[in-house]
Amino acid sequence: YQESHFDPKAKSATNVMGLMQVTHATAREMGISNRMNPAQSIRAGIGYLDKMYQKFDHIEDDYQRMLFSLASYNIGYGHVQDALKIAETKGLDLTTWQTLKTCLPLLSKPKYFKKTQHGYARGWEPVQYVERILTYFDILKQKTMASESTVSQGIGK
Repeated sequence: YQESHFDPKAKSATNVMGLMQVTHATAREMGISNRMNPAQSIRAGIGYLDKMYQKFDHIEDDYQRMLFSLASYNIGYGHVQDALKIAETKGLDLTTWQTLKTCLPLLSKPKYFKKTQHGYARGWEPVQYVERILTYFDILKQKTMASESTVSQGIGK
């Protein structure tokens, strides 16, 4: 939903396409030929997210690791690494979303991005992206719990 609002023909101003909003380079990397094909888009998106997840194998907490992976999916692994280098200079914990959430927006400030390998980035965007996904996830969990409660109450009658 966060990527395309379930529109398989979604296309952004930056030319990412399909359900999973895959770039041309990622499509090539993931071995798909049609980003607008829902099955191919999902395959590429899941494959790429898994690739990002594997890159953070030093993070022991699976939840934190997934948040880093989602941010990388959105802004790119290089920019996440740049934000972590900023965090390192500040003496922050390099394995928590709170740290990454604090440092990613700094990639839009010349004082910081001029010293990074990958340069300027709209670092607030992956923060919003991940936070929205967490919000959607919470909503879905609440709806699932409410449905399960309704079902179990009906069974007891």
